[in-house]
Amino acid sequence: MVTYRYLPKQGNVDDFNRQRVGTIQQDGRIFISSTRIDGKLVLRTAVLCFRTHLDDVSEALDVLKHTAEKLEAAWQQNGPERIKSHFIIVPHMG
Repeated sequence: MVTYRYLPKQGNVDDFNRQRVGTIQQDGRIFISSTRIDGKLVLRTAVLCFRTHLDDVSEALDVLKHTAEKLEAAWQQNGPERIKSHFIIVPHMG
């Protein structure tokens, strides 16, 4: 199990990560969950299946990276308080 959180350049870190986990779950390619550690919202990933391969882990890392980039760009453009709904990320090609 791995826990982590993204620190956006602006806005509330917990709100950003809460929206990030919802966006990733809505996308459906990977599943992550969240919890609180020392009062801070963190995302968590557990790789438990023996059939999980390096390609699966790489895809998960790509989804995590691109979701954070797209969400942060939306927050910077529109302000965190104006981003109300989740968005679906487009698969990264290349």
